[in-house]
Amino acid sequence: MKALLLVSTLAGLALLGCRNAPECDPPHPKAPNAGAPESVAVIPNPDEIDASQLSPFEDPATGLYGYSDAYGVILLPAIYPMAFEFNEHGLAAVVLNQRWVYIDKRGREIIHPVIYDNGPDPFQDGLARFEGDAKIGYFNEKGEIVIPPTFDYAFPFAEGRAVVCQGCTVEMMDEYAIHKGGRWGYIDTSGQVVIPLDYAFANDFMDGRAAVTHLDGRASDIDRDGKILE
Repeated sequence: MKALLLVSTLAGLALLGCRNAPECDPPHPKAPNAGAPESVAVIPNPDEIDASQLSPFEDPATGLYGYSDAYGVILLPAIYPMAFEFNEHGLAAVVLNQRWVYIDKRGREIIHPVIYDNGPDPFQDGLARFEGDAKIGYFNEKGEIVIPPTFDYAFPFAEGRAVVCQGCTVEMMDEYAIHKGGRWGYIDTSGQVVIPLDYAFANDFMDGRAAVTHLDGRASDIDRDGKILE
């Protein structure tokens, strides 16, 4: 009886000693180095995961990409032909159903950017373009719409101004956009028209000046307020 009691007591002490010991913790899955992570654990609440800890990984069996944390725990399965890093606001650009889309950490589709140079439209002055109802608008790095889609075409922002047009048409020739007709001008990052749409064409600002073509065919350089420069 005493021997049995002694064995029970020692077993209990062993359990108590192991409760907080690091060597008793279950091993973490390996971080992804090359190929797919080994773990297939499911994270119960992705919203609590820091986006900076997530990285795309490639499944060597399919060539598709998913996302895992620093320990190799899979957050999103490998279903994307292309995948970029998450930004600090928890959004990542991926290819899904043959088009670019920004997703959140749960894999929910947030917004479809305009395609630029075979990839998602780059953020300029904190904004990128998207298309809605065949019009162009702008969204921020949180995926929030800042400027609703109201323009027939629009360029990326440059020096706090973006070229926009109404009444123009755009034809794609290979990877290049050919613009025809319409009236062109400039908006600021709040979406306000700051230089009226009074030009036959307009170009991006660079070093405080932009080349424009007037409706009568004259060419000029203007400053950020629309004043003609000599």
